[in-house]
Parts: sequence; structure tokens; C-alpha cells
Amino acid sequence: MAALSESEAAPQQLLTYVFGPGADFGGMLVGALQRIESGGAIRIVEILFVARGSEPHELVAVSRAASSAGMIGKLISFRLEDTARAAETEQALGGPRGGLVRELAAALDPGCAVVGLVVEHAWVQVVADAVARTGGAPLVGEPLAPAEVDAAWTRLPSQLSQARASD
Repeated sequence: MAALSESEAAPQQLLTYVFGPGADFGGMLVGALQRIESGGAIRIVEILFVARGSEPHELVAVSRAASSAGMIGKLISFRLEDTARAAETEQALGGPRGGLVRELAAALDPGCAVVGLVVEHAWVQVVADAVARTGGAPLVGEPLAPAEVDAAWTRLPSQLSQARASD
């Protein structure tokens, strides 16, 4: 299969979450990410995690970009082993996002953490391919908050008319 152009690639989304002091990750976040990644509809492209300890220079960080599926599974040792956390933190600080890791650490209060994920909506490309193979073409695709769905349905007839007029 040929590589997709930038415009044909599945859309990506940055999701960020912040945690207050005393957050107990206990493997729940890594487990959730493994579950969504294993389904194949969403791929974790990049993860950035920064946590400040209670002491000024205590820092734990992960910065990884996916080179293939299954990147999240590699983070299990980060959760379980002090030496793995130290190695991941050093790698994050010395990597391409090292400056961002430092900025986030400086912005966090002691005991707090932030995580950012870039997810790829692989399912979009699967649907787009099926639509193209059956002679269809994209009309509208926009991210919506739940409260915006009714208004989006209301706009659809005029969007269809505009698309037909431009053909």
C-alpha cells in the first residue's frame, strides 16, 4: 500500500489532561490507553507525561512518539520500576520535546501532573476508503461537542445544496 499524502492521512487530535496533588495512576491510564490502542480504530501517535514531585527538583517524565503500534505497552516498566522511570525521564529531557518537558514542569504545582496524547483517528481513513471505492465523496466532517450536534444536522441540507452547486 502506498504512503498517504498529508491531506489523505487520518486526522490527529491532541488531548491533554491535568492531575492535582495525590493523583493515584495505579496503572489505570496506561491500561486505558492499551485498550483503545488495541482496537485499532485509534492509534496513539505521541505521549508526553510530566509530573512534579513534592520537592522542587523531583521530576518524572515520558516523551515518546510511536514508530509502530504497541508503544503504550512499553510503558509498563515505567510504572513499575524506579530505574525505568529515571531512564525515561532522562530520555524525555534530552529528546525533541525536552524544552516542553521543562516548561511544563516549571508550570506545574508540586505533586501535580499533566499528560498529553496525540491520537490518530485511523477509522476515518478506513471509512474514507470505503466511501471512495463505492463512488462517494466527503461532504462534511467536523468535530462537534454534544450540544452542537442538532445545529450540525440543521446545516446539512444547505451544505449539500452548496456542494451540488459547486459541481
